[in-house]
Amino acid sequence: MHAPIRFKRSILGVATAFTALAVAALPAATAGADEEAAPRAASALASGAYFNRLGQDDDTLVDHLVDLVNGTPDGESIAGTAYHFDEPRVTDALIKANKERGVKVMLITDYNAYENEPEVKRLKNAVEGQGGGSWVVRCPARGSSTACIGTGAMHNKFFLFSKTSGSKWVVSTTSANLNEGSGRNLFNSTYTHVGNEALYDQYGFYFNDLGFAVQDDEYYENHPPKVTGNTKSYFYPRAEGDTVTSTLESVACPGTIHVGMWSISRGSPTKELRRLADAGCSVQIVAHHIYDQACENLTKPGDGKVTLYGFREGKPYIHQKNMLINATYTGERHQVVFTGSANLNNPSIRENDENVLRIMDEPRTYEAFVRNFNAMANEADYKVTTEADCKKLFNGQES
Repeated sequence: MHAPIRFKRSILGVATAFTALAVAALPAATAGADEEAAPRAASALASGAYFNRLGQDDDTLVDHLVDLVNGTPDGESIAGTAYHFDEPRVTDALIKANKERGVKVMLITDYNAYENEPEVKRLKNAVEGQGGGSWVVRCPARGSSTACIGTGAMHNKFFLFSKTSGSKWVVSTTSANLNEGSGRNLFNSTYTHVGNEALYDQYGFYFNDLGFAVQDDEYYENHPPKVTGNTKSYFYPRAEGDTVTSTLESVACPGTIHVGMWSISRGSPTKELRRLADAGCSVQIVAHHIYDQACENLTKPGDGKVTLYGFREGKPYIHQKNMLINATYTGERHQVVFTGSANLNNPSIRENDENVLRIMDEPRTYEAFVRNFNAMANEADYKVTTEADCKKLFNGQES
């Protein structure tokens, strides 16, 4: 594989360096977005959330990524990961940035994306061999694994920009795949954070490790989560324990918890959600799949109530991977957003290459996620009240 980029920690024998900028980090301004879209900044890009327009084949998240690529000036760098990569407009923007502005473009994809999606090879053929250090690589195939580090899939969907749209150190993580089936056609979210050099470096270190493709089932344990300003980043796979469970164990009621998730199957975090509902928290969930023990935990009678919504076959459904908390958390009242690529299922925590970002006390960002959740709940056409109801939810294929 091509040598990954260099952030601040030493990388073995990397010939082409991606140098972290040595100026003071810009403050991470808070900026939210309603369920329609986040406004495009007239000056410097600000941190904020972006969402599909509900119920439509919508380009909002693709537009945002293309804007970030187009806003990357001469000589800067873009590093991205993709489970699917099949959006010609994104390919076009990356090629233009590379050819016309000398932007270094680096992309890591799941093995299957490279094999099955022509846009990956089109980008690779256009940017490699031009003398600027750009490259496109896939994770190696190891039996049934298509991941770089884990034993499942390379399921990440994040992009890093050294500078774009007037802001430095930009991290953009999303639930949306770069395709129609599990990107534009489904309810997805993107969160973009700016001006946080330490967070940018943390994602850069993980990107490097994805590029080296050394299998590590204990990646989370060997590279534990780190707080960087008002954010905290989590990288998977994880061999033991459950991050969502330990998070919910740190919540005290009263409060509200919203979970917007493509797939829910893990038992321990759903037991915690049930416990918090019984303790007086408002627990609301919008999901596409809810399986077996998880569904039983959430729907069984108790002192409180978990409100569950789903989507019937033929309806646009949720593909997000978000948890929102407004309660006492780790001893103090906080508004918290967890977002990224990881579902609340076993492959996401044990097998896949995944990322999750925690954002603390950005009110406009939290409120944007809540508004979007409420809009999705209004669009959901199936209310889950029993374990049998979970089995009736449409069983799609994308993740």
